[in-house]
Amino acid sequence: MDRWRDLDEPIIGFDYQWGFEYKIVVALTHSEPADESAKPTWTLVEVLSKERVAPETTFELKSWAKLDRPLTSILRPSGIRKFHLMNELAFSADHAIASQLHLVRSHNADVTIRFRHGHEDMPRAIGLTVDGMAVPTLSAWAIVLMAVFLATAALILSPRRKHLHLN
Repeated sequence: MDRWRDLDEPIIGFDYQWGFEYKIVVALTHSEPADESAKPTWTLVEVLSKERVAPETTFELKSWAKLDRPLTSILRPSGIRKFHLMNELAFSADHAIASQLHLVRSHNADVTIRFRHGHEDMPRAIGLTVDGMAVPTLSAWAIVLMAVFLATAALILSPRRKHLHLN
């Protein structure tokens, strides 16, 4: 029995709502053996549970460049730091991640986006990996800048040492 499968078509009768986790039972119907071009259909049988996802819960979406419809082909900007996936998932991102998301849309790349559910209906992209390389977030840049600032301040404010030369 399969526990997870990507589907090409929606589940008939299932009205998914963003921000909920579902456990469902579905039926798989195959078409007549003579029609090999027809795809199987999935029909909702029963919703076993529907629970709201807790704020701050994280999840990832992964996409590989070799897919027929990679994530980069279904990513649409809806503002400077706002995006839509498949016209379903609206999300926001900090400046560093948003800039990279705008760039990956034009490339065929393996992409992983890490999201955090918020207190609103819109999740936030909190991490991005492109072809195995993590993209620094603003918080990562802030840590680097703070380290540079502290090192510079330590050099400037440290007491000057006098060197005695004895002949």
